[in-house]
Amino acid sequence: EINKIALVGHGATVNHIHDSRVVKKEKIGVPESATGIIKCINPDCITNKEALQTKFSIKKSPLGAECFYCETKMDEKEIVSSIQ
Repeated sequence: EINKIALVGHGATVNHIHDSRVVKKEKIGVPESATGIIKCINPDCITNKEALQTKFSIKKSPLGAECFYCETKMDEKEIVSSIQ
């Protein structure tokens, strides 16, 4: 879930709560890879035809993703609309 937040909410902060109190605040950065989070936009990608978990390498600036299997590149808008 944190990786989903990191892809959508640039510079987001996650609050760790224990006994109804915030015990730690942590800024999350964009992950280097994403597995099982993004659906590939390429209808011919093997992940859309077989029961395989998707894998993407993530580029931070500008935000982009590249499918490990078919090498389809996605921009930020495509990533956000394809998050599972």
